[in-house]
Amino acid sequence: MDSNRLGEQNGTGPKKHYNVRWYDYVVAFMVADFMTGLLFAGSFYVGPSWWVPALYGLCAGLLYKFYTDCYCQIRKRMEDNGR
Repeated sequence: MDSNRLGEQNGTGPKKHYNVRWYDYVVAFMVADFMTGLLFAGSFYVGPSWWVPALYGLCAGLLYKFYTDCYCQIRKRMEDNGR
């Protein structure tokens, strides 16, 4: 049996492909650059406070969470609406 036909029977069907726009690469590069900068700043911090490197790591994690949860979902919604 054809795999597409099997997918239609299961209700899954063929997957939708999303276009990657030029500005998606720019945003991904900038987010990665800021995350790398935060992680390097936290790891090379020399000082009496133990919580400052943890704060840098937390900021990098929040930036990653924003990118995956907000930006990627907004772009997906834009592609679904045909923009």
